[in-house]
Amino acid sequence: MTPPSSRPRADERLRPLLPAVLLLILFWLLYRHTATWAFSYDEFCDVLDIEFGPLKNWFHPNHLLPNFLGGLAFSAMRRLGYAGRSIFVLQRINFFLGSLAVAVFYEILRGKFGSQRALCGAALFGLSQAFWRGSVDANGYAWAGLAACLLVGLLLREPAAPFLEGLALGIAILFHEMFVFTVPAFFLRWRGGNRLRYLAGVLLAGGVPYLGLAVGFHGGSVHDMLFWLLAPAGYGPRNSIGSGSFWSLRPLANIVTSGHALIDSLTAPTEPASWLNGARSLVWALVLLGLAGVALRRWKKGSLETSARNLWVWILTMSFFQFFWQPAGMRFKILLLPALIVLMLDAAQSLPSNGILAGLALLPILVGINNANIVFIPESHIENNTDLVRTIWVGRTLSPGDCFLFSGEDSRSITNVCLAYFAPHLSGRSMKGFLASDLHPDLNALTSLAREARAGGHRLFFDADLLSPESQKTLEDRAQLPPGRLRAWLAGFHRLKTLDGPGSYRIIQAEI
Repeated sequence: MTPPSSRPRADERLRPLLPAVLLLILFWLLYRHTATWAFSYDEFCDVLDIEFGPLKNWFHPNHLLPNFLGGLAFSAMRRLGYAGRSIFVLQRINFFLGSLAVAVFYEILRGKFGSQRALCGAALFGLSQAFWRGSVDANGYAWAGLAACLLVGLLLREPAAPFLEGLALGIAILFHEMFVFTVPAFFLRWRGGNRLRYLAGVLLAGGVPYLGLAVGFHGGSVHDMLFWLLAPAGYGPRNSIGSGSFWSLRPLANIVTSGHALIDSLTAPTEPASWLNGARSLVWALVLLGLAGVALRRWKKGSLETSARNLWVWILTMSFFQFFWQPAGMRFKILLLPALIVLMLDAAQSLPSNGILAGLALLPILVGINNANIVFIPESHIENNTDLVRTIWVGRTLSPGDCFLFSGEDSRSITNVCLAYFAPHLSGRSMKGFLASDLHPDLNALTSLAREARAGGHRLFFDADLLSPESQKTLEDRAQLPPGRLRAWLAGFHRLKTLDGPGSYRIIQAEI
């Protein structure tokens, strides 16, 4: 029998975990009730791969395991009778992962800064625009955020076993390959043979799976393997790894672009731009410059803690890569935010205590209110997502085999993948990509498409936007068509019938 005297001690050990559990529940409720309907192009590509693609497509090169684990979860749900779509399964996984990351981050911070400051830091992370978005959509960044929090926790602890720490970092790399840029931060913790053991752990857990999948699924040539590993998924074979689609070698412009991406990852800008955006950028710029100033002053005095030094190495090495690789990528900043928040709390400890805690408490409140009103409350209402509402309505209105022509950006238009996922029975074409590639100068290919539809007993529909002079001029300019050529082609149909959809959306049925 357990002695009665031991029971209070057990309760005392569990009591400190209560705030973390409450945070998990509260943030799960927040993410659940702000679930986004504004899905991205990448998300649709991922779920199309999970539901219809081959197994090799489950392993996204930029984040190897999230889609694979999501695919396994979706398959298990289907066996249990789930009749829905995979995009909602992945989304619900992210609700839990995001709230778990906030709770874990709180526990990590509590051990170093105490419960009050830990609550402020964890809430700021959970309410930041980038991580909030990663926790309410179907992408893989909730996994990456959780991994970033756990890695920060490792850096704040005394070094234990170098091989095990290397294994942990290698596993994190499987959830986002950009974690490879945290290797130097951990490398500095070890000396001599310990460094080799640490690197062996990284290569075993992170390198071997990548190499195995590269050879097994993409082993046609070294170039094919490197392209799969280093290039964003979904780009065609004509792109090279050094393509300007991925890299930006304009340092002055990148300073502004990358800086805005970091600030946006914390607080969403207003649309249209207002003076509030300038004030927001100024405040965060001063905070970041202040952090750098505190670090430099401590470094000169020799009082910069080892953990702070390692976190700065993490931020600088990863930021250097992100500075040139898609510097506008806001979501990549999730991998920086936990380290940055720890440094913010650390710097705040060196300031006069009067008002600091109140300021730290006010910060996540303001960030949360801003991001909720500007982004997450509007995006949680399906009627505000034009692409999705249009796709669902068009899918219900058109019959299998009908053709729907719309003005999308190109072959990577989100409307293409949205139609492929929610209305796969339709033949959707992006006018811009179609015109620019095949239709110059006489629209013969488009005419053939219309004839094929008629010969098969199907109908031809247009996005009403194609009838606007502005849209037609833009499409004609991009496809180098003579002025008025597209309007004349559209006028060649016997009759155009307008169908009114939800809100102000319209499509045109053409009689051919």
